Amino acid sequence: MNYCLFKLNFLTPVHFGASDSARSLESAGMTLCADTIFSALCHEAQRAGGLDELIETARSSGLLLSDAMPFCGEEFYIPKPALPATKLADSDPSLRKLMKKLRYLPLSLLPEFMDSLSGKGAFDPASVRSRFGETFANEKVSIAREADPATGGAKDAEPFSVGAFRFEDGCGLYFIAAFASREIMESVARLMNLLGAEGIGGKISAGFGKFWLAEGVTLDGSEPACLQPLAKMLREESASHYILLTSSLPTDDELPATMENAQYTLIRRAGFVQSDRISNPRKKRTQYFFAAGSVFGRKFDGDLYDVGENMPHPVYRYAKPIFLGVNV
Repeated sequence: MNYCLFKLNFLTPVHFGASDSARSLESAGMTLCADTIFSALCHEAQRAGGLDELIETARSSGLLLSDAMPFCGEEFYIPKPALPATKLADSDPSLRKLMKKLRYLPLSLLPEFMDSLSGKGAFDPASVRSRFGETFANEKVSIAREADPATGGAKDAEPFSVGAFRFEDGCGLYFIAAFASREIMESVARLMNLLGAEGIGGKISAGFGKFWLAEGVTLDGSEPACLQPLAKMLREESASHYILLTSSLPTDDELPATMENAQYTLIRRAGFVQSDRISNPRKKRTQYFFAAGSVFGRKFDGDLYDVGENMPHPVYRYAKPIFLGVNV
């Protein structure tokens, strides 16, 4: 497989509602899961007439996606690996607390972090950047189109709040994609450029989520020195552990072997179907995925899952992973 890194530089605030929240409109996440990226690509591919090809390419693993993860400048971050800090049991409680709160880890500090888990070295979680922007509430007003049935007059306007996130200058999101061919990579790049103008995430009709896409960095040996360890780990096939970069789910057949010696957290994936073939949005089937940062002793393939309920067409949720191979 060929790997490419795409950087999303946001021009406007974003609204990434948390799938595990009952009040996702008011919540404001900073990152996107791969299934959200894939759904956005599908919407653009449908307009361009290439939806079936995109779905079949992903189903056959000709296209793999990671979650969107933060970057700042030339420093790229990954989810903190869910490995037990066996040698931190006797350390300073404040250090353990900081380590527990740490969500993302710069790639440059991954070796230092891994060594610290087994007591081979020291790692200071306080030195890791945790701020990439700010969360804020965007106040809106809902104006009813229908008359109030009780009075016959216009309904009162109702205020509501939309949670949003604004990235600091030099910060944004990136994701990694694996391709079976250069043609697939170029097709995805075209779709992402179209998405940049329209926006990604929620409330794009209000101007949220617009970005410009930096030229993709191909991880083929010609990448900058800071990304060479990443390129090597992506191609590692004989590692002792594999860090999951994609919130994803094995098939039923894969699950028993996947669970052996696994260290993981779960994330709820839900949401609504938007389709021109239904009159009102419908809920997708809820699933629980292994969250990015989970660690396994072996890789799994995952699948595209049909999560539509009584729909006139399939509704696919992407769940095929990308891993980093590491040795502990």
